[in-house]
Amino acid sequence: ISGFLIASILSREPSLTHFFTRRFIRILPLYSAMLFVSISSAAFLFAFTDFDDVSQSTKWSLLFARNLQQISEAKNYWAQASEFSLLLHTWSLAVEIQFYLIAPLLYFLISFPATKGLRIVLILILTAVSLTLYSFSDATTQFYSLQCRIWQFLLGFLAANLVTEKKEFAMDRTRWMRMVAFALPATLSVTVLGGVSLGIDRIIVSICSAVIVLIGNDHQSRLLTNRLLTVVGDYSYELYLIHWPVIVLFNYSTRFHGLGHAIVVLIITISFFLVLQRIFQAVNIPQSTFTPNFRYTGILYLAIVLALIIKSKSLTIILRNQIDSLRLSAMEWAIGHEFFTLPPHEEDFQVRE
Repeated sequence: ISGFLIASILSREPSLTHFFTRRFIRILPLYSAMLFVSISSAAFLFAFTDFDDVSQSTKWSLLFARNLQQISEAKNYWAQASEFSLLLHTWSLAVEIQFYLIAPLLYFLISFPATKGLRIVLILILTAVSLTLYSFSDATTQFYSLQCRIWQFLLGFLAANLVTEKKEFAMDRTRWMRMVAFALPATLSVTVLGGVSLGIDRIIVSICSAVIVLIGNDHQSRLLTNRLLTVVGDYSYELYLIHWPVIVLFNYSTRFHGLGHAIVVLIITISFFLVLQRIFQAVNIPQSTFTPNFRYTGILYLAIVLALIIKSKSLTIILRNQIDSLRLSAMEWAIGHEFFTLPPHEEDFQVRE
């Protein structure tokens, strides 16, 4: 879907400045709000050992490099999904942003051939190259790296180029194609549920998605255009941002603080995010411009960095106090068992304590 949208936008929008400005306004302000809400909630809720993981992942997420952290640490996504990894979901947006940086170059390269047929052949060649890299990479790199995901974006590019053909399909043919495109992913979701993906399911689902997008340009499906799914689609980015932190915070609170506490945390977290979203909407009235959104994002990024520094300092103090307390307890235990006697000045110090 992203590949299709980006190719469509670039075909109508020759200005790269305008392209990147629109992406910034759409993505960064709400993303920074999500990070701020997540780290604020974790600072008050998580134990300091758990917060250290949040702190490290936030640093990578601020730079849209969460996927690179996962690759460097060779972490399995599905294993982490059962843990309390608060920003686990940001890896996919990191891949998206990294693709945006090279998308104009790819689009220029693909648009270079004179005929549409040659452009489609070039897209297929680039897709094959990415799929080859995907096939020869380890599972972690396959899942998180941009080079192993480009073929999915390029399928969207392919759909966008085929749409411009404006060829009308027969209604009965599109109905069968749509049914197959829906049925295959549905079948795969059942057959691989709880099992191990071999990678071919990703290829099939991605191709089916491209087919649905291609057909939907001329023949809208009643299933995909009903009111409920349309509303979900309109708020899909906001739902993507907040869904995983809410799940993790709720599970963490339920396990360590009880269900009642978890419900309160859930309400506060969602309310906090909605307030920041409303501020974002107010910033963009009457129109979306770069400067107010840049200020909004900059303030939140600064707040996140300050929160990390303050929390890190406080955790250092807590840890030092715990170590001092443990050392004192060990010394008192040793003295009580007469393993050794203290020098006079140490005994005086103990009396004063």
